[in-house]
Amino acid sequence: MEEQREKSNKYSTQRKKSKAPEIERMEEDNGLPAAFFCVKDSLRIRKGQSVDLVIQYMPFQLTTHNCKVVFTDPQVGEFQYTIIGEAMLPDPLTEIKLPFQLNVDTL
Repeated sequence: MEEQREKSNKYSTQRKKSKAPEIERMEEDNGLPAAFFCVKDSLRIRKGQSVDLVIQYMPFQLTTHNCKVVFTDPQVGEFQYTIIGEAMLPDPLTEIKLPFQLNVDTL
């Protein structure tokens, strides 16, 4: 079971008899840590209640990553949110202006 958790790049939930969704931390297939991380293993939300779920995004590859958060309830059913993160190179911090002009000749 631990091997399955390490080979995926998504968060998933499994049904529990206690109606609380369980969020599993998983790693990507390439051995790098998962781009998305959540500290909570499970979360219970009662009717009319709102809660904050902090999901951290720290990618180790410049690509698009997906995270699925699935909520289940035996009476209501199941629904899912997909979070998409796109890792890109950062913008330059400063611009350097040189005191001379560089001309490039074309052939």
